[in-house]
Amino acid sequence: MNSNPYIETFGHAAQYKAQKLLRLGKIYKVTEGEYAVQPVLGYNKTTYAVKEIMGKLTCTCQKHHHCSHILAVFLFREQTESITGDRQLLFV
Repeated sequence: MNSNPYIETFGHAAQYKAQKLLRLGKIYKVTEGEYAVQPVLGYNKTTYAVKEIMGKLTCTCQKHHHCSHILAVFLFREQTESITGDRQLLFV
């Protein structure tokens, strides 16, 4: 999928779901550092909020950290920031 060390820390299932969320256009920027990840029809019904707090991404899903929603937002930011020329952020 990607050779980024951060992305490689996620399992294959999370990587697959994150790519699907990205491909289907389910990630929206709400405000600076806050994103909405909409559900995939037939999979779930909840829109999750992913927020950057003190340089780390957190999610409102049951996992809170290191979930497919966070990875999808990371990929979304990586994609949109490379297009717009905005800053690259590091996630630990």
